[in-house]
Amino acid sequence: MCACANCVWTVTATRLGCEGLGMSLDKTIAHGKEHRRGCTETRRITGRRLQRIRERYFDSHPLCVECEKAGRVRLATELDHIVALVNGGLDFDQDKGKNRQGLCFDCHEDKTRSDLGQRVKKRVGADGWPES
Repeated sequence: MCACANCVWTVTATRLGCEGLGMSLDKTIAHGKEHRRGCTETRRITGRRLQRIRERYFDSHPLCVECEKAGRVRLATELDHIVALVNGGLDFDQDKGKNRQGLCFDCHEDKTRSDLGQRVKKRVGADGWPES
């Protein structure tokens, strides 16, 4: 399914279709071709290209940014968009290095929840008290 705000274009295993539009198969395929030309959905970088970007970033920035702010030392394992794509941020091929940061798994999970408007989980430290 496309993530464009106004698009209902889908591709299913059984047929191509536009949900709720009642189009014939020919019109549906034509809509799909037209949609792909004008689609504003941000394409995500994947595969080897993303892995090269991650490797270069972590070579020069090995620690979690949020943990450093809190006085902890943890390795960054997740390459994060500072402004999430869902909130209009640029992907790694367009940001010129300005919309990325390294986060540990826990900090990345918290930031993702925050970006999506969800409640952030409280973490409990090894001493049994909530972490700040």
